[in-house]
Order: sequence, then C-alpha cells, then structure tokens
Amino acid sequence: MEIDYIRVYQEQPLSIDQNNPSEIQLYPNPTSKRFFIDSTIEIDEVNIYDLHGRLVVKQQPMQKEISVVEDLSKGVYLVEIKALDLQSTRRLIVK
Repeated sequence: MEIDYIRVYQEQPLSIDQNNPSEIQLYPNPTSKRFFIDSTIEIDEVNIYDLHGRLVVKQQPMQKEISVVEDLSKGVYLVEIKALDLQSTRRLIVK
C-alpha cells in the first residue's frame, strides 16, 4: 500500500459576527430630522460616518433619540453603534 498525500480541511469563519440584528433597530429610515435607536442593551456610543469614512457625528446618547440628522446633508451614512460587548453598523439614509 502506498499513500501519496493526505489532505485535511477545516472550515474557518472569515469573521465573527457578534451582532444580533434583533438587538438593535434604527428607525425611521430614511429620515429627515431625527432617528431613534431601539435596543435591548444600553448604548455607550453612536458614531455617524459619511461614505468616505469621515466621522461626522460622535455622540454618547443619554436617550435613544439622535437629533443631529438635521445638520447632515442628504445622502447615505453609516451609523456605528457601540455597547459594552457589541458593535453594530447600520446604513442610514438622510433625505
């Protein structure tokens, strides 16, 4: 008996998804004045980025209403929501 080679495969995830979409909701979307974050966990920080990756808003919300959208130009933004052991990014459309 002769063995030329043995192959062993193990699938590795490319990333670890710790975000549970049901834990954080962002609404209304699209919006023109403000938006709300509905979460089952306490939110520590909210960052809003434009599509060029520039940070345009940084907030440590005292409540679940974010009212800085009035100052943003129309377009698409990425909202990064951070909590103790969770980081989630959602797309926000400002009209």
